[in-house]
Amino acid sequence: MVSKVLLRPFNGSLDDARGILAVDRAAFNDCPYSPAQIVRLLTRGEQRAWVAEAGGRVAGFVTAFPTHTLQAESWEVDLLAVQPRHRRQGIGTALIKQAAAGAAESGVTQTRGVVAARNHASRRAFEAAGFQILPQTCHLMRCDVAGAADRPPMPGRDAIRRLIGEADARGLLQLAPALPHTAQDVTRLANAESTTILVAERDGGVSAFAELVKVRTLLYAGAWVEMLVTSHPDEAAPLIATAVEQVKAEGLDEIGCLVAARDWRRRQAFVGEGFASAGEYLVMIHALREA
Repeated sequence: MVSKVLLRPFNGSLDDARGILAVDRAAFNDCPYSPAQIVRLLTRGEQRAWVAEAGGRVAGFVTAFPTHTLQAESWEVDLLAVQPRHRRQGIGTALIKQAAAGAAESGVTQTRGVVAARNHASRRAFEAAGFQILPQTCHLMRCDVAGAADRPPMPGRDAIRRLIGEADARGLLQLAPALPHTAQDVTRLANAESTTILVAERDGGVSAFAELVKVRTLLYAGAWVEMLVTSHPDEAAPLIATAVEQVKAEGLDEIGCLVAARDWRRRQAFVGEGFASAGEYLVMIHALREA
């Protein structure tokens, strides 16, 4: 039971890193990093981790990191894993609550988790920690770019560039008026190290944009397409293609996004640019305070 388990932050030691790696091997076998690399990832950046210790060994862990996007400031609960012999004891829920408490201390407005629709155990753990499921199911789309060859230019890509000033920002806000930002806010975000905003020009104005957020997790270094807004259907593919080349040029491993399951046209636009669906996922949100 949880009362026999010690919940604490990752302590920066190789022993903790080896424990996290052992749990990953038992649960996913996806982490490509050594214990020393895990220590660097969890101590030199914004990503944080909490562990559940049972009998002097790491029985489970959760990782999380902040993101600052056009839509919200969130704390992403990224990776949750528990040793099989320690499951069904409430450890997953307790770890998620630890991550959410860390989010509240950071000042962000919400905590977000993305859970495979078929992973009923993780869904129950998030719900028990106070998370609510957003209404629409999404496809998690991924494209591996590490080592991929450059592709030939495609029509429309020459009109796509980075957002460079407040005039572009005002054009972006006209396309997405519900965003809670001023043009200055958007420009400031576009200049952040972790964010790239690509805009498409048509008739002298911004007609589409894509927001990319760089992330480095225990599984990969990559980017997410957080928003993709177009005023013409034919603008999606050039924006996606430019985003892929941008991520590739930065030496990252992969690019991903979430696409509403009912939006088959948008999903096909990503498939056409080399993405594949990793399955259906649910987005779960826990509001920490009013924005």
